[in-house]
Amino acid sequence: RHNRIIFYEPDQALVDRFVLLNKWTGAVYYRLFLPLMVPPSVSRLLYLDTDIIAVRPLHDLFGQPLNGQAVGAVADNYVGTQPLIGITEVGEYFNSGVLLIDIPAWKRQLVTEKAIDYLNRYPERIRFVDQCALNAVLQKQWYKMPGVFNAIYSRIPQEVPTRVLRSEFLPAQYLIHFTLNRPWEMLSKNPFNYLYRQHLKRTPYGQRRKVIIDFEWAKVPAWCRLRLIQWYVNQPLLSSLWRTIKGVVTSQS
Repeated sequence: RHNRIIFYEPDQALVDRFVLLNKWTGAVYYRLFLPLMVPPSVSRLLYLDTDIIAVRPLHDLFGQPLNGQAVGAVADNYVGTQPLIGITEVGEYFNSGVLLIDIPAWKRQLVTEKAIDYLNRYPERIRFVDQCALNAVLQKQWYKMPGVFNAIYSRIPQEVPTRVLRSEFLPAQYLIHFTLNRPWEMLSKNPFNYLYRQHLKRTPYGQRRKVIIDFEWAKVPAWCRLRLIQWYVNQPLLSSLWRTIKGVVTSQS
């Protein structure tokens, strides 16, 4: 009850000139300007994408040391590398959906200015909008945080029963990031979609907002296949039996 919500509105003309791909809008570039817009009394800023749900208190995240770096982030194990911007080593490209920002260091290093300059000079190198620009200007100059602070879909163990994910994987995470598989999309594979629905019901929009916003009859066959696979994974005895049968068949052949 002692918290305040403050809305910051970057100049749209500043972002409309940057390259946009797929369904992204100019809003993806807002985070480049936030460290320059908050009051001078704010020295540390935690940026979170809107498709994120916190499942644990964030004190540990906010207290990450950063070791003098302007940004703390989690390596993106889905993208991996991005040779177009000079990143060829796995683990050196970060996901910009969760950023812990040391504002004085950010300003000293002119991160905003360098990112804008890169976007203007090399639009043909940009594949993941602001994320590519930030990675380009912060190569090997960012603090690597543990993956639990940004659990994107590619970090979730595959072919593991939901009950195991809920009991063993989820308790160790801090932030579930629904990038790649949004819970409001019909064909989302994320096993934690239920968290989104739970939180949605607690909001003023929960009773009137559609849970799925892209329903199409043409997607029903794919949806059925997806649900069948999920059901199979959640039947450990059936899965074990099938693997045994496949092993026998393979050995005999």
